[in-house]
Order: sequence, then C-alpha cells, then structure tokens
Amino acid sequence: MKKLFVLLCMALGLPFAEAQAAGPYDGIWTLSYFGIPVGYYSVHENGGTLLAVSLPDGSGWDAAVGTRNGSAVNLTWIIGNADGTASVVFPSTTTLSATQTSCTPKVAGVRCLPNGSVIQGTKIF
Repeated sequence: MKKLFVLLCMALGLPFAEAQAAGPYDGIWTLSYFGIPVGYYSVHENGGTLLAVSLPDGSGWDAAVGTRNGSAVNLTWIIGNADGTASVVFPSTTTLSATQTSCTPKVAGVRCLPNGSVIQGTKIF
C-alpha cells in the first residue's frame, strides 16, 4: 500500500515524505450506503491535500483527491471506473458523511449511485 501511495503522489505531483505528520482523518475507513457495506478506503493527508484510495474488492480500485477545509473536503475521482465528485464532511475524527455530487461511468457495466446519495463512513483504524 505504501508503494501505491508514493506512486500516486508522484503521478499527481503531490509532496510526500516518510516523516509527515498524519492528518486527523488518516486511516482505513469502511463505507456504507443505507447500512449496506460499499467498500474500504485508505485516507491520507499531506499539506492540506487529502487522498482517498479504495482498497481493491475484485472490481478494481479508485482514487479521489481534494483540499481539506476544516472538517470538509470536496473530492474528485482521478482514477477508477467512473468520473465523479463527492462532498465529504467529517463530524468527528472517526465518522464521515459523503454526498455524491456527480458520477459518470467510464466503463461499460459500471453503475453510479444517484447524485445526492449519502454514504456514511466509520474509521476502523
């Protein structure tokens, strides 16, 4: 996972280093939609830029990036089977609420949730 993170940072021109302090939301998160699990994400922050990378579940993986402003961030998908955006709010350091604001599949057979769908997240470590 560390190599993937470094490669993504390099590809995006984002700074990275071994000794960076962790952001308040860094960690592994589980996401659900109406109580149905929809995946796991590894979240990392560096210099205000937040990167969320899905952990592969057999259907591929994706990555989204955005600039955190307080406890909120607007994420834009940069890699994956769909182009999209989401508005994320962290009510605490262990919970999140993400509202999908746009989604367009890039691969046949991939479906998006309806825009406005709210996904809940819980930090597991």
